[in-house]
Amino acid sequence: MIDRIQRCITISHYNLMLILRSYGFLIMLGVVITLGYFLVPPADAGYQTMYVGEARSIYNSAWLGAVAALSSSLFLWPFGFYLLRGKISEDRKLGVGTILVPSPMSNFHYLLTKLISVFLILAVMAGVLELAFITMQYIRLEETQFVLHDYLLPYVWIVLPSLCVLSALTILFDIIPFMKGVIGNIVFFSIWTAVSALSFSGVGKIDIFGSQLMFTEILNGVQEAFPMVNATNMNFGYQTVQSLLIFDWTGIIWTKDYVTERLFWLLIGAFLFLISVLIFRRGSLLSLEKKTSVQNTNGGLEKDLVRYQPKGKVIESVHIQTIEGERQYSFYYIFRSELKLMFRDVSLWWYGVGIILFLLTMFIPLTSTKVFLYVIWLWPIPLLAPIGAKEKMYRTEQLLFSNCPPYMQLFAVWLSGVFVSFLITSGGTVQMIAAGDWSWLSAWLIAIFFSPTLALAAGIWAGTRKLYEAIFVVWWIMGPVQNAPYLDFTGIQGNQLTYVYLLLTAGLAIIAIMGRKRQIFN
Repeated sequence: MIDRIQRCITISHYNLMLILRSYGFLIMLGVVITLGYFLVPPADAGYQTMYVGEARSIYNSAWLGAVAALSSSLFLWPFGFYLLRGKISEDRKLGVGTILVPSPMSNFHYLLTKLISVFLILAVMAGVLELAFITMQYIRLEETQFVLHDYLLPYVWIVLPSLCVLSALTILFDIIPFMKGVIGNIVFFSIWTAVSALSFSGVGKIDIFGSQLMFTEILNGVQEAFPMVNATNMNFGYQTVQSLLIFDWTGIIWTKDYVTERLFWLLIGAFLFLISVLIFRRGSLLSLEKKTSVQNTNGGLEKDLVRYQPKGKVIESVHIQTIEGERQYSFYYIFRSELKLMFRDVSLWWYGVGIILFLLTMFIPLTSTKVFLYVIWLWPIPLLAPIGAKEKMYRTEQLLFSNCPPYMQLFAVWLSGVFVSFLITSGGTVQMIAAGDWSWLSAWLIAIFFSPTLALAAGIWAGTRKLYEAIFVVWWIMGPVQNAPYLDFTGIQGNQLTYVYLLLTAGLAIIAIMGRKRQIFN
């Protein structure tokens, strides 16, 4: 028993260190710290991220600890899921299934190591966000007294149970075959959206993010400070607010019922993990070729391979003559090949839904089609996410860079991403041209370049498609969906930062070129 525990700890530590030492993790830390900065706006910013009725507390430890916990619990779900899912699939792609399948490690212990490593990474991400909020308390200087338990208790009782459920879901979605790809992404996003809506609406006991618990405690503080304020709901997310009533909130009083409620979500996470253990099949770690080879060997069906050699001829040596001359490369064929690679594994239903979205954005008036304009930006994600990472994912860097001009191929990949982005969103483009809305059209066209450029830069530096998926989905939620003007790259909300996103796109292109240079010389 002790040996099994030690083995689980060792493997979990190895998985954890692989992630911590990656460029993707460093980029993720930067995103989390930036998120913490924007979630604590100054008093004259013109917007707020959390308030109840017409009031918010001063930025003391209790209030910022609550905002940090709710932000971690809520926003780390899509960000962490898209970043950390697929750990079991990675073992299959790396070919380590031939070692793991015959090993004495049980399915339970194998999945437990994955669960622990994912949970620890999510906990570290949430901890970094907590540190960002602590720093913001001293930057905003509305209250300088630091109270550790006001940050620590919400982190322990609100964030960690929520992340436990999320960790179990990343394992479960990677085991169910039809949940590994685009369908799984859509299903998870739908679950997250529905659970968020239920949690903030106060319906039933669906309070995995702790919003109802916080609203109850904050509402008591508001009613005590301002008895005349009629507070009926808690606002969380980007909200344009010019002025609010300020009070001094003392924090959550952790009763036995609150703790029991949060422990319930730990049991939910454990239940989801046990489902994963029951449906997991060790043989799924083997690729199809490996699996066939193992079956043939065990069943005695493996046939001897006979090397053919023509009679009367003995080949003593082979002389290879080099062909001298200048290599000729065609950008058109490289570009066409990249497009074929992008659409290679796309299923028919993806085309069907894409055509429906195109028709809806083409023929429904712009004033009535904003919801489809939101969704259509999510549809190219499966095609754009791997464009910068596929060389790393399939280990073809040496083959590619030695047989094709690296920067020409980089430009071809980027242009294919722009083409796909333009193709899918062209319905909205045509509508804006017909309506003569040139301001929106300019922002929309820059977004067509921005999205694949972000995918290219993130993929080259992180070596995985997950970083782009995580960043883009969170950006999409906080920008176009949450009406945050600074993060609305599509111009749907009347974005006035069109040229800022143009400069950001150029900066991301430079970062991608620097990443390609690093790949060539390393």
